[in-house]
Amino acid sequence: MTLFQTGDGVYLSYSNVAAAKQFWIDAFGCKEAKVPSFSDDPLPSDAVLILSGEDSQGIGLSDKAEEQRAGLMRTNQRSIIFCCNIRKAHEHLASRGVNRHRFRHLVE
Repeated sequence: MTLFQTGDGVYLSYSNVAAAKQFWIDAFGCKEAKVPSFSDDPLPSDAVLILSGEDSQGIGLSDKAEEQRAGLMRTNQRSIIFCCNIRKAHEHLASRGVNRHRFRHLVE
């Protein structure tokens, strides 16, 4: 079993997609995946990341301002990342310098 899982997938909007993408790659070991061609209302900023060990459910990222201009609201109300071992998850994230302050700058 992988350390982190998305369940049904996660969709997030950011003011800086490039910084958000790098955060997810650094913190969770995500790999970039191709944006599905069948996605509804694709935007130029769209990106998809897959957590290490997962193969289908991804983390969708897009630019918040781009979504607003297009009249879209795709962000999950509650984006959940599951973990199978909270102690290992904390150690994993702490070893990568992840804390709530590092994350906060991505969503403001």
